[in-house]
Formats: sequence, C-alpha cells, structure tokens
Amino acid sequence: MKLNLIFILIVITIQAQKSDLNLLGNTFSANVNSVCEETPDDNPCAGEQIYIVVTFSEEEVKLIEKGISSCDKETYSYSFKYKWEFINNEIKIHSNPEEVKYTYLKKMRLILKEEELFGFITYDNGKVIEHKFTMNN
Repeated sequence: MKLNLIFILIVITIQAQKSDLNLLGNTFSANVNSVCEETPDDNPCAGEQIYIVVTFSEEEVKLIEKGISSCDKETYSYSFKYKWEFINNEIKIHSNPEEVKYTYLKKMRLILKEEELFGFITYDNGKVIEHKFTMNN
C-alpha cells in the first residue's frame, strides 16, 4: 500500500513539473468577479473584488476565495485544502461539494494551457468565463 502511494505521488509530481510552469510550491491568483452595492450615501467602500488564490504542494492544493472591498479591506475569506491530481493538462481537485457549494470554487475547473494556469468558472446564469491566474511572488 505504501509503495502504491509513493508511486502515485511521484507520478503526480513528474506530471505537474512536465510543464514549464512549475505548480508545486507556487501560489496563483485571479480576480473572478466584482460586486457593486448601491448605498443611500456616497460610500467609496461599497464595491468588492472577489479573488481565488491557489497554492500547490505535492499532497494538496490550498484554495482561498476572498472578497476585498474598494478600500482594500478583506470582507470575507473561505479556505479549503484538498487532494489534487494532474490529468491531461487539467488539475483535478477532489473537493467536498458541500463545503464549496456557496463559493466560486463550486464550478471551477483549472487547466494548464500554453504554460499558463486558467480557471473556467460556470456562473449561476450558465455562462462559463475563463480567468487567467497569475503567479504571486
């Protein structure tokens, strides 16, 4: 059993490093939506940008969805860790649907395309939008 687990980890590591884009140990982020709130007065903090942050390690991927107000204050943050695997340029995340059901992570697919990381999110209206993730240094 231990040998099978070691073999699987080695295969995942090799596949994730086949690309010039090294996922392991790196953090990527993308702005996936913006929200504007109508207020009775002039409130410069009423808007919000929504980001997804992804950090890869050999064993798991850490996913964070957070809202940042127009005044650069974090309004909320959800954080999850799941097992992942790299299959045919797609990063398969073994998430818990109950945990992510009220987040943008619910219907997100991560794909390596032309040595870059992209997230494809299916929104509530059925529209799929592609978001390019940038590596954070």
